[in-house]
Amino acid sequence: MKYTSKFLIIFALVLKSVAFVAAGGGFPPEEAYASARAQPHDSSRPGYFEYYLDDPSGDELRARYFTEDGQSIAQKNLRYTTSSVQPVFEIHDFRNSTGYRVLPVDDRLRIQTLRLLNNNYKAVVDIREVPVIEPTVVDAGFHRFAMQRWDQIAAGETVRFNFVQIDKARLVPMLLERIDCADDGSLCMRVSLNNFLQRIFVPPVLLTYDKHSRRLLRYSGFGPLTTERGNALPVTLNYQYLQ
Repeated sequence: MKYTSKFLIIFALVLKSVAFVAAGGGFPPEEAYASARAQPHDSSRPGYFEYYLDDPSGDELRARYFTEDGQSIAQKNLRYTTSSVQPVFEIHDFRNSTGYRVLPVDDRLRIQTLRLLNNNYKAVVDIREVPVIEPTVVDAGFHRFAMQRWDQIAAGETVRFNFVQIDKARLVPMLLERIDCADDGSLCMRVSLNNFLQRIFVPPVLLTYDKHSRRLLRYSGFGPLTTERGNALPVTLNYQYLQ
């Protein structure tokens, strides 16, 4: 499973054969905090559902992904035990029985490639490490990073950071900046590569937040799931908050 595109990393801020019963719930999850339907930009491709089971400001964040007919295709779990922007992270893709785990270790991030076996046993098949060059962000730790830099972004400053490209075990320099919004009640942001030539060929991620609640309302760009062949899948997600 390629968790990211070649250059632009999937945020959301991170997937048919295993029933959701194995993950501890049904479809749709009754305890969901927020949900969205991912609409691929290529209309010939099927969409999927994304459910967050926890308030993103808590110590744990669980996400579950389903096909449109309710089959579980992925799950990810984050625990903010040591860092608000570099959580312990694990993602499982049930379609091809693969996954990744990211563990903060001193001034490094240890990335384990996983193979899912019978009874949900996870074998580690590869281990790599990347240095932490601050600010470095892991997966949905991006949301907390954006909240920490909210005032800077709202004031029009460009914020630079490194995002962990998990499948390549490397840091990718990124830019985060405010862009114009059609709605005065929203704050819109753009996330792009901090490389002029690469930005020509790789589209940015566009985010819309509610100014008052600071909740994410809309995401457009490479999505949290790849295609069955591991290719990046651009999607638009409009979030609904159920709690």
